[in-house]
Amino acid sequence: MPIRRVSRAVRVLAALFAVGLLAPVAPAQGTDGRALIRQAADAIEGVDALTVRMSLEGGGSKSFLQFMPSGEGVFRAKRVENDEGETVWATRLQGAGKDKGDGEEYTFDVATRGDSITWVEHRSKSVNTSTLARARGVGLSMRQHMNLDELLSDEPLSRELAALEYEVLERETIGGVECDVVRVIYPKDDKPSVSRGKALPNKATWYLGAGDRLPRRIERTTDADIIAISLILTMEN
Repeated sequence: MPIRRVSRAVRVLAALFAVGLLAPVAPAQGTDGRALIRQAADAIEGVDALTVRMSLEGGGSKSFLQFMPSGEGVFRAKRVENDEGETVWATRLQGAGKDKGDGEEYTFDVATRGDSITWVEHRSKSVNTSTLARARGVGLSMRQHMNLDELLSDEPLSRELAALEYEVLERETIGGVECDVVRVIYPKDDKPSVSRGKALPNKATWYLGAGDRLPRRIERTTDADIIAISLILTMEN
């Protein structure tokens, strides 16, 4: 299946959202942050398939921006049955990106089915299959950054529902969709991973569609706001 680049129009739109050029409207009234996250978790439980066009960019301290990854791609997910008859998510992420600002751009193509992952290693021009726990490779870098693992786990948004603090911010419009905005502060990660791209964020800001509660943007923040990675998501289906 050929890799398709995100159109220039989508890139421009994503850039506008990234720098906050859209004026916020009034915040949701009479709602608390955890209740909004709970509604989002319930919403994803009712989804059997989704397609997300996404853009990845870095934010935070200017001195770190040159080292931040960036990319654009399309993420698809569908519930399927595995060989044991259990329902699992099958996903595919295709696109192009850079591991850092002045790095070489490369295409990526990664598919998962339950605990199995298959990916293209662009440098060696090979196709590899492994388990999620054992998979290693440069071709997995963008999959580690551009993921929706919080939504597709056995218990969607479980870490968000166990957050220490919630703050409901002013509503914003993302991709033409009015969104409730919730900032969550996570408990400290007791088992931090030193593997690149796998560090759990300290906090995140979730932009949830006011009508369907599905996320339109996720801003994950790590290392006490020194490094921030923002995923700008526009839902196609």
